[in-house]
Amino acid sequence: MVFTLEQEIEGNLKQAEGYALQGNARDMEIGLSVAQGFARRVGKDITTRVAVIKKTGYPIAVANGLKEVRRLALLGSAASMEMVLGYILDYAGYIQQDIAEKVKDIREIGFNAGIMRELKWAWEYVSQGNPTCAEQSIRQAEHYVNLLDQYLHTRRDISEEVKDIRVQVAKIK
Repeated sequence: MVFTLEQEIEGNLKQAEGYALQGNARDMEIGLSVAQGFARRVGKDITTRVAVIKKTGYPIAVANGLKEVRRLALLGSAASMEMVLGYILDYAGYIQQDIAEKVKDIREIGFNAGIMRELKWAWEYVSQGNPTCAEQSIRQAEHYVNLLDQYLHTRRDISEEVKDIRVQVAKIK
């Protein structure tokens, strides 16, 4: 079946609207971009409709994204948390929504949980006789400590536990 450019525009806009209502901003943006490309080819102005779709989709995407980021933070998946936060901060910026306090709270949870998770893993690697992975977990925990300081100006001291782990690592090398 062959579609006209007008049908392509309308189809992509409808698809983008559906994604917007789901809070799926990335797919919404793709649909809008494709529709805008077709619209340029035929000289059709769809800027108002695009703006309405974005105004619908970005707030939902921010709300959904903050829930997902909090879930990742609670799991100690700080690297994934930061990746998703990058998108959410962009979306919030597009609609001038201030989420700074929420992000601060989530980062504090995530980095602290990430530190605990990495130190736990380091101990597990020591017990498995795997000094390389233990050291990697220590470095990741130290990285999260630095991020806590960078983003929240909170310094967490894990030096004693790191020292204890490294003593055990030295025994298995």
